[in-house]
Amino acid sequence: MQTMSRRKLLRNGAQAILAGGAALSGIPRIAAQESAKAVPKAVDYYQKLGVTPLINAAGTYTVLSASTMPDEVRSAIELAARHPVNLNELIEASGTYLAKRLRCEAALVTSGAAAALVVGTAACITMGNEQPTLDIPTDMSQLKNEVIVQKGHRYGYDHALRNCGILFVEVETLEQYEQAFTERTVMAHFYNAGPTSMECPASTTRLPTFRRFPTCGTTHRWDSIW
Repeated sequence: MQTMSRRKLLRNGAQAILAGGAALSGIPRIAAQESAKAVPKAVDYYQKLGVTPLINAAGTYTVLSASTMPDEVRSAIELAARHPVNLNELIEASGTYLAKRLRCEAALVTSGAAAALVVGTAACITMGNEQPTLDIPTDMSQLKNEVIVQKGHRYGYDHALRNCGILFVEVETLEQYEQAFTERTVMAHFYNAGPTSMECPASTTRLPTFRRFPTCGTTHRWDSIW
C-alpha cells in the first residue's frame, strides 16, 4: 500500500476543499435558474389584444371589470389553480363559510351580480325541486312566475331575472303593490339604488316583507366579509 506524505495529503485535501466549495457555490445559482424557469413570463394580454387600461374612479362595476385584486387574493387564486377539486363540494363549503360570516341562513358564490339574480330568481321559482329546475325558462305553465317590482326600479339587470321565464308586474303606489299579489306571484324585486316611488315612508327594501314573499334584489353596498 502506497503511503502519502503529510505535505501531499494537505495539498490534495486543500484542492479537494476548493473544488467542493466551488461546486457548492454553484448550487444557489442553479436553484435560482430552475426557479426562474418554473415561473413563466406573464403575457400582457391587454397590450396584446389592444385593450386600453383605465383608472376606475366610478366604483365596483362589472362593466369596468369589477375591481383590482389584492396580492393575497391573487396568491390564493394562483395556489387554487394548481389543484382540481369537486366543484359541488367547493360551492357547498364556501357557502357554509360565508353564511357563518354573514350570519345568514345560506350563501352562494356566483360569478357576478347578474348571475346572482339569475340563481336567486330560479331558486324562488323552483324551490329546490328537480322538475321545475328542468322546466325553466321555457315551460312555466305549472310554475309561479310573476315578479312585483316598482316601476322606478326597472334597470339594466332586468334581463337576468327574465332569463328564468318571469313576468314583471309594475307598481307605483302601496295600494297597487297590495293589489298586485296573485296566485302567480313568486317574489318581489327591488333595486336599492333606485328611486323611492311608493307612497309609503318605509324603505323600499322593507316593502316586500308585508306579504312574507321571497325578495330578490341588487345592492351597491360592498363590505369585506373574509
